[in-house]
Amino acid sequence: MQARRTLRRETALTFTLLGDLVEKIGRNIILIIGTAIHLFCFAFIYFLLPADAPLGSTSSSDTFITPSVVFVVGIGFLLGVVHVVWFQQITALICNAYPHQETEAFALSRFMQAAMTCGVISYASLVTLPYQMTIAAVFSVAACFSYILSAKNQRQKVGQTSIFSH
Repeated sequence: MQARRTLRRETALTFTLLGDLVEKIGRNIILIIGTAIHLFCFAFIYFLLPADAPLGSTSSSDTFITPSVVFVVGIGFLLGVVHVVWFQQITALICNAYPHQETEAFALSRFMQAAMTCGVISYASLVTLPYQMTIAAVFSVAACFSYILSAKNQRQKVGQTSIFSH
């Protein structure tokens, strides 16, 4: 747990120090790269682990690539980095879109994330790995498109009232 927090801090610090580069490249490009890394990781998970792995203990060797601790740790690292990228970009979008209601907007965002996590946990032990990776890939691409559309709409509607206004 401590190593995970340290990794998040170091990754967040890296993106903070590279803030000018991120602004130059653009948030949308950063998110597209993050989504591509997500898809790469999901594909690698599909190739590394047996299809019935989420259903319980398995001794199956029915994989495309021989599983390796190095590969699994590498995938975990990449997924952690992409999580930090997504979190920072969503936080930046919320701060820009709702400058006077950041707390409410951020709380709503975290609530939606928690609700989606509950959904994933509810089907995780019932669905085989190929279906889980397909669902994750579809939602990752949908989230990327949603972010890009939200950022575009936010830039076009600067100055209008927010959804939290009465």
